Amino acid sequence: MVKTIVTVTGMACPKCEARVNDAINKNFQVSSVTSSHEENKTTILSEASLDQEAIKDVITKTGYTVGEICVTE
Repeated sequence: MVKTIVTVTGMACPKCEARVNDAINKNFQVSSVTSSHEENKTTILSEASLDQEAIKDVITKTGYTVGEICVTE
């Protein structure tokens, strides 16, 4: 299982978290995705590594800013 943690700023509430989660689920094959506006992060679990630039593009298109992306296997 690959864990990808993305720093996401601009999320202000649970609806913002849901927008990011929905965007990730629609664009990538993932096991789970959770976002926290309080921690400014999104955690993605997937079977394989995901394209970091694609993640950044998807989240940016939802209206949020992506910072650091950390991947652990």
